[in-house]
Amino acid sequence: MIATVTFSKGSHYTIGHSLGTKAAPFVRANVTNFWRAMQRMGHRRNWLLGKANEEIGLLPPHYIDEIAGIAEGSKLAFEDVLVYNLYGDYVFSDGCTVMMAIGEAGHNGNTLFMKNSDQVGNDSMVGEGFDQNKEIYVIQVVDPEEGNRMVGVSAAGRTGIKVGVNDKGVATGSNIARTVEFRERKMDISQVRASDRTQLMRQGLEKDNAYDAASLIARLLMENPTSTPGNIEFADSNEGIIIEGSYTHQAIDVVRNQVAARANRFQLLEYTNMPEDVSSVCRYQRCLQLLKENEGQLTLEKLMEFSRDHANGPGQNSICRHGDHYVEETSLGAAVIEIDREAPEKSTIIMALGKPCRAWRSPNGYVSLTVDSDMSEIPQGFFDGGVWKEFYSEEPQLP
Repeated sequence: MIATVTFSKGSHYTIGHSLGTKAAPFVRANVTNFWRAMQRMGHRRNWLLGKANEEIGLLPPHYIDEIAGIAEGSKLAFEDVLVYNLYGDYVFSDGCTVMMAIGEAGHNGNTLFMKNSDQVGNDSMVGEGFDQNKEIYVIQVVDPEEGNRMVGVSAAGRTGIKVGVNDKGVATGSNIARTVEFRERKMDISQVRASDRTQLMRQGLEKDNAYDAASLIARLLMENPTSTPGNIEFADSNEGIIIEGSYTHQAIDVVRNQVAARANRFQLLEYTNMPEDVSSVCRYQRCLQLLKENEGQLTLEKLMEFSRDHANGPGQNSICRHGDHYVEETSLGAAVIEIDREAPEKSTIIMALGKPCRAWRSPNGYVSLTVDSDMSEIPQGFFDGGVWKEFYSEEPQLP
């Protein structure tokens, strides 16, 4: 669930401390659940702490400072929050659907970007802060002393982001990839150093354009692939760059003045996909159909419409995903972004909380921000989880 909104400014330690303080119960809930899940997987605490001490170099020093701030603000041990940030992807892997329309294919020359966030629930996600057995997210505005201001969505307690945009007009999203390697779980936490996809996305937004972001992340992925195969997407006014990364292979798709999409599968590395993954095929094809049928008429409102699409469903095969049980991978929220070519700091991100088919249909279900927004007009329901609880339901809202 998305539980609150935080605004953090200053040094990275200060940013972390602010987040840790404002979202303390949610950070503690996520970290506690992470440790519970790791224990169920057979990983001993002391062993994980030792591994984290050896692999702390996977994170840039300023993000280590931020983690220290989160720990202090939330009254948790630094080591506990560090392990959660390094290995959270092993436990909480996102599904997701991403669309983009770059440059002239967008709206009046402005690039458009959309992500539906999907996730599997877990019976361990219960207690204070949790709702519907889902990990706890926060909307973040981060304004460091040096570097780019960012607006996006993060798991409470993690420095990485799930979707976001910076003040230079770079947007990012990602999808796990359902490959044969993923099914067989060939990547073992005990045997490898693995990067965290959300952390890489955050690092990418430190760059001023999609090319530089993708170049950095592609290099980092070659050094240390992520714990699960997947796509990372970056987009700016001129280019969309999609990095497909498995344990042993990498491919890059560059998009200019065209539309593109990804679901939970590879397109360039297609031969690695699980053949039984029908959902990802259906969603990918439906995304391209909607984008191409509406070329020349694409807007943020159109992307909201696509985000709540129920073709091939409603169910696991539709863009707005539904299930009968919390262990199924379903949609938890969505974001649409328009990058302002002339004034990138005025780029717009609109975030819907809860099921897209419900939240996008009500003006109370989503919040619209520019990257330079001061958040002064955000309704209270976005700070206390009220909007999520009102608009999250597995019962589809049909036209």
